[in-house]
Amino acid sequence: MSADHLSDLGWELPGYVPEIREGMEREARKTGILNPADVPGSWADNPRMARVMREAGKQPDVDTIFIISGAGGNQAKNVASEVLKAIPDVG
Repeated sequence: MSADHLSDLGWELPGYVPEIREGMEREARKTGILNPADVPGSWADNPRMARVMREAGKQPDVDTIFIISGAGGNQAKNVASEVLKAIPDVG
């Protein structure tokens, strides 16, 4: 749903080049990642989102990473903590 709204606002979401997509899929433990990327299970593996972000950030035409998480409470805090650690690596 968020991707639809971003498209309505004129945002273009580039596809990932194969090497980046493969790295994201490896870290997300999911095949078929597109943009926007659905990264399931970060609530159970808190660093997962950060690892996927690091891979996405390697693609030169990615200048914004937009995160929506259904995690709440301590799980959300744990995921957010890992995401904050990844920011210097992403850009």
